[in-house]
Amino acid sequence: MTALPAPAPPALLPALVARLEAHAHAARGAFAPTERALRKASAAFTGWAASQDLEPLPALPATVSAFVYHLAASGSAPASIRPTMWAIGAMHWAIGAEDPSCRRATRSGW
Repeated sequence: MTALPAPAPPALLPALVARLEAHAHAARGAFAPTERALRKASAAFTGWAASQDLEPLPALPATVSAFVYHLAASGSAPASIRPTMWAIGAMHWAIGAEDPSCRRATRSGW
């Protein structure tokens, strides 16, 4: 049986925000549409995870799969789900965690 990763300690969340803000500042607005998309998708995922009492960071592949299912059931097209998956990966990269959206189990449904 594979051990599940421990949920992100609350102390990691401020570090994530600080790191994302540092990246945004370094870009100096050159990527404003990308930044907006990242913020929107990240907020959607973390808000949904909180509403389901699930840990967004680090997220389990099953959490990401459930979110993708939620998006698809809500009428989101695959073309709009893919950027959200990218944002979830970016959030995990920012804290040095493995990207759960790259797991085969996560992607099998879409």
